[in-house]
Amino acid sequence: MPENLAARLAQLARELQDEDHAATTADHIAHELADWVGNSSSAGITTVHRRRRVETTAATSEGVRRGDALQYELREWPCLDAIWEAPQIFTGDLRSDTRWPRWAAKVGEEFEVRSMLCTRLFTKADTLAR
Repeated sequence: MPENLAARLAQLARELQDEDHAATTADHIAHELADWVGNSSSAGITTVHRRRRVETTAATSEGVRRGDALQYELREWPCLDAIWEAPQIFTGDLRSDTRWPRWAAKVGEEFEVRSMLCTRLFTKADTLAR
């Protein structure tokens, strides 16, 4: 896991703030993140609006969108924990992580996801994202 990944993402978000479309910015960040991490990684951005409505704003694959949808359906969410609980969540091996047992089992089975890194991001507005 790159030590300065959160700082690099925050800098990228600041650089992209002046883009006309938030969706373009989010998509750019997601693809940059996947490239930085490498190893066939996927990435996504989850946005919380008015501290209530949650949506996947950008994703580099349909697997990311489905994994996020499972978080919302099962109400187990490492991504939202990165928004509300800690600035960064690293799951390690999801097969042995007990924090989100139903979600981790489904994601591991459906998509063969083994670990995740979720990082809190901020925008100019009161919207939080991961």
